[in-house]
Amino acid sequence: MFVASPVIAGVGTAHAGGAAMPARAPLPPRGAYVPVAPFRVFKTTTGAPVPAATTTVVDTADAGVPTDGTAISVVATITVVAPVANGFATAWSGVGARPDVSTINFQANVVENNGAVIALNETGKFSIFNTASTHIIVDVVGYFSTEGV
Repeated sequence: MFVASPVIAGVGTAHAGGAAMPARAPLPPRGAYVPVAPFRVFKTTTGAPVPAATTTVVDTADAGVPTDGTAISVVATITVVAPVANGFATAWSGVGARPDVSTINFQANVVENNGAVIALNETGKFSIFNTASTHIIVDVVGYFSTEGV
């Protein structure tokens, strides 16, 4: 079992001038990795594609990811199928503003996939925003838990 290193409290660092640097920002919670049998939690290829500029909420509970707040992130593969234009998708916890980053970049009419560790909200869900109309598939292979650390 993989266990992430424990959080270490930040301390100031003295410099030649004698002034102390401020303490580091706190690190996010860390936990033990829990593998699950690969499970498809989201798939649109049998229906309509997800329209451009859409945020979709993905529920990971059916993959065995806890919904009680002990799961802090999920390990997943995101696949885009038949995008109508070049673009990107961003996956994040859905809490707060969407980060200005991409989790997967894609080209029109090309199947692309990318593995990612995605932060979860307190009920085991995350959000995906896509910039171009495309089908989306999400497969979960594990999660990080605060239990057992």
